[in-house]
Amino acid sequence: MGRHLTEEEQYRVRTLRFDAGKTYEEIGKITGYTSHQIRGALAEDPKEKRQRHARENRRRGRKRQLTKQQEEDLVEYVTSSKEGREASFLEISMTLFNCVSGMYAIRAALRRMGFKRYVPRHATVSTQ
Repeated sequence: MGRHLTEEEQYRVRTLRFDAGKTYEEIGKITGYTSHQIRGALAEDPKEKRQRHARENRRRGRKRQLTKQQEEDLVEYVTSSKEGREASFLEISMTLFNCVSGMYAIRAALRRMGFKRYVPRHATVSTQ
């Protein structure tokens, strides 16, 4: 099985084919490449292939529910006051977004931005 041709080698094959008008067999004799390598080099320009691939492949998964502005408002609310820090995700949804964004979307946004929630521990009663 032959190796893949570099971009330079593919460019050489294209030049021989399109500019010099050589056949696959003639290109193979000149370069020493197999017919499969030549066919692959002539199939598509690698730069065009990368550009097409980048255009066709969009982001996977579900779209984010909160916009950048809403995320900034969320961070401001959570970091600005004690009420914001202690509010549940549901309370944040009701007060900040009028229940438009769900508590799971808010939780995911905060986690994505590096915030973590810890359950407060109950104070132990000393028996002294």
